[in-house]
Amino acid sequence: MSNTPLHTRMGADMGITSFTGEDPNASISRVTYSAIGEWIKASAYDTDVKDDDGEVIGEIGATKNHITRKCGKILDAYLDLYPDLKNWYYPASVNETFNPVTEIRKRQLTAGMLVSGIENTLQFPPEKCTKIAENLYLYRGDTFHKKSQIVGLGSYIQRPYQIPVCSFEGMYSTPQISAKDYVIQYVQKVWNKFARSENPPETREYFDYNSRSAFWKSWKASYPKSGKLTVYKDSESDYGLARVDSCEIYTLAFPHAVIETNDVRRFMYGIRKIGKNPARATINSMGSMIQITLPSYLPDFEQNLLYMMAWPKKDILDRNEYFSIKELLPAIEKILTNLDITMTYGDSQ
Repeated sequence: MSNTPLHTRMGADMGITSFTGEDPNASISRVTYSAIGEWIKASAYDTDVKDDDGEVIGEIGATKNHITRKCGKILDAYLDLYPDLKNWYYPASVNETFNPVTEIRKRQLTAGMLVSGIENTLQFPPEKCTKIAENLYLYRGDTFHKKSQIVGLGSYIQRPYQIPVCSFEGMYSTPQISAKDYVIQYVQKVWNKFARSENPPETREYFDYNSRSAFWKSWKASYPKSGKLTVYKDSESDYGLARVDSCEIYTLAFPHAVIETNDVRRFMYGIRKIGKNPARATINSMGSMIQITLPSYLPDFEQNLLYMMAWPKKDILDRNEYFSIKELLPAIEKILTNLDITMTYGDSQ
């Protein structure tokens, strides 16, 4: 029997390595996080679902509930072996109903690594890949008959033998224009739909595009100086655009879909750029890896792409700091550039 620690063998199987000076628990958290993602995908193969006593229970195939139960037991086994990882999977900010397996499964579904099937089951999408770097293709589909490398929750192959190759935009239907241009085009279409704001609620706040702080720290009770277009919010579920015309404030509420997918942030990044105060991210080199520090959370679309390319740093819910491999830097830069985020570079060594 091998004396090599389990996390080392798991990391070798998935092509995951630690970097010089990395905290051992941070490295193990990355390995086990990706491993749970792989177990969720592997569980999509399950057919006759059985309970602990070996009896077939009333589920057909790999339902979401079955996968959650099965992979929850695997995560519990990891935490028994590595108890110091519990705070990474269960941050202090979460409530008692939070389930890390469900969170990982949702990320995979949103990014298209798995798709919903009949009777609440999960299955693999048709095979497809896109070139990310030289000899590195981000892949979705049934990966278990191929040798793949795992980064975050994404699977990567070296050669797309008999697998359809598409553009990055074709793989994920990424927005074709920058956040700034998105805002400009959107406003042009809805300009005449703004209405004069009368009797706004006392909770009304405006996004300060002059602020250099994170978005959540940039809300003000008064309209920002210079009176340019901005975002307002009346509550956490009521956002819209605001503009000034003849010293009067005019507003237009966002559709529910914009709020539900956190696409409000796309407008905020674009408005920062229009105000010549673009948000800034930091990318530090750490040997063969990089650390990405974001200024604020991303829209859901870009956030789920990043989950396929990077590992959250502080805990499973960290959306500001990530680790990734240097080969994926150009693709990550493309995501951030499209949100009009300016990047600065450094060296952590």
